[in-house]
Amino acid sequence: MQQSLKGKSDVDDWLERRDELGIYQPILTERLILREFKEDDWNKIYSYLSDCEVQKYMIQDVASLDQTKSYAQMFLKHMHEEPRKYVRFAVLLKEDSQLIGECGINMPNVQHYEGEIVYRFAKAYWRKGYASEVVKRMLSFGFEELKLHRIEALCDVRNTASIRVLGKMGMTREGRIRKHRFVKRQWRDSVIYSILDKEFDKRS
Repeated sequence: MQQSLKGKSDVDDWLERRDELGIYQPILTERLILREFKEDDWNKIYSYLSDCEVQKYMIQDVASLDQTKSYAQMFLKHMHEEPRKYVRFAVLLKEDSQLIGECGINMPNVQHYEGEIVYRFAKAYWRKGYASEVVKRMLSFGFEELKLHRIEALCDVRNTASIRVLGKMGMTREGRIRKHRFVKRQWRDSVIYSILDKEFDKRS
């Protein structure tokens, strides 16, 4: 992977590639539009961050209006960071442009060419295949556009819906991380899934 980053064989070339991309153009899937967040999206974000069912497996509790505004501002701040380590998209329905959730890739350690897929949807849009549609597109985005070597995803061991999605996408279950996250005043185990660039190429 490092050699495929075209000549420099270190992180610098990869960072240049990402800086050139800048603000990402909207990404289309069969039923969805994935676009960068806008300042006035916070009220739509609040509709799911304030839902205890949506936040059940998240570290954060349900969000207040002020917390949601800060959360949205964080996305806008990340858009202008160099290098950009956190890419987050609003997920909209093609049919009516309704904002139904979010997805993205976190890349805190650029030297390892790896990222972590994240996603979350309003409850009304669960069990409709949107998570699978988003994860599939984020994998291709991560490997083909960001030139990552490895993409992983973590979820609460009780989150059977996400576990099914990650397995369905051809990701390998690497194991269980004991007492990994402090969720709702309890230590919870996580499961970790991953896929490598070569594995994705073979699957595609």
